[in-house]
Amino acid sequence: MKLKEIFTYLDDIFPIEAAEEWDNSGTQLALSDECKKVMAVIEITESLVDEAIESDVDLIITHHPLFFSNLKSLSKDDPMGRIIIKLIQNNISVYSAHTSCDLADGGLNDYFGRAIEAEDIVSIPEINNYCRFGKLPHAMALSELCEYLSIKLSIPREIVRYTGEDKHMVHKIAWCTGSGADFVFDAYRIDIDAYVTGDVKHHSARDAELAGFSLIDVSHYGSEYIFADLVVERLKDKIEIIRSKTCKNPFKVL
Repeated sequence: MKLKEIFTYLDDIFPIEAAEEWDNSGTQLALSDECKKVMAVIEITESLVDEAIESDVDLIITHHPLFFSNLKSLSKDDPMGRIIIKLIQNNISVYSAHTSCDLADGGLNDYFGRAIEAEDIVSIPEINNYCRFGKLPHAMALSELCEYLSIKLSIPREIVRYTGEDKHMVHKIAWCTGSGADFVFDAYRIDIDAYVTGDVKHHSARDAELAGFSLIDVSHYGSEYIFADLVVERLKDKIEIIRSKTCKNPFKVL
């Protein structure tokens, strides 16, 4: 399959024009004309590049952009430099779907809802373009919901943090994958019982607690690593595609 055909398809399902101005979604490296095998992953690490080389991959599709800040120099003594040099030496192209995927219909936020088996999933643009709203399969206590999320997302229960009363009953929820703590008060303008996101800072958690909001943090990685599953689902009928087996959460738990 032509590499440009894959890029065009990705630009279509995750509309590049919808990406935030500060973002760098889209083509990162285009190093060949043909593509036979693709790898999907949340982000690129050096071990991931080694895995891609061993797997004879021609294209890596990531959520987090390879180039996110101005690159002023390239050195084999720098981790990012080694990554880029290895990619170029091995003719491996890179495409990133960041906010273009977050905001897309059928993108990462919609897929997250499917992963946790939420029902009646909707977006409410007049409130927020990122957040999705839905209902759990059945009402459950807040503490039970945290356990439920760890199971559905296949993440350690120890990384799930929350504010609110354990016995608070939750049925209607909102969520935003990645770093969505800034949207918590937007979400609560709708009648919901809890809000799920990642990367919640101390003061955001305290503000939610003081406001009486149930806020759940499943971590940035925990809410977004399923990007790989989404991409595999969308491309599996077009080209050979695999998920990375080496990319893990950078945080470990005791």
